[in-house]
Amino acid sequence: MNKRNKQLQKILGLCLEINPTATQKEKTGDKPTVFFHFSGHVGYVEINIYPTGWFSTQDNDYAYQAYNMRDWVKRIIATGEEKRVTVGQVVADLQRIK
Repeated sequence: MNKRNKQLQKILGLCLEINPTATQKEKTGDKPTVFFHFSGHVGYVEINIYPTGWFSTQDNDYAYQAYNMRDWVKRIIATGEEKRVTVGQVVADLQRIK
């Protein structure tokens, strides 16, 4: 298995650990919630993070986006700020949330 696939599996595994069950805010309170989106036809990955829980009308606090799991991903904060971070930083952020 190549490095990108291992990184993607690590990220998906952390998302599943953070959200082992349904996490709607009205049921779980301030428990962190993450969304993991993968579009295999273009190699696109997006992770939306809600550190204090999720409800249907809420925008994510921040997100990570990457095409083809390069060595960097785009981090987008709700305020509109964008910056490039490494995949390792994504993993570290998810581990911190967990």
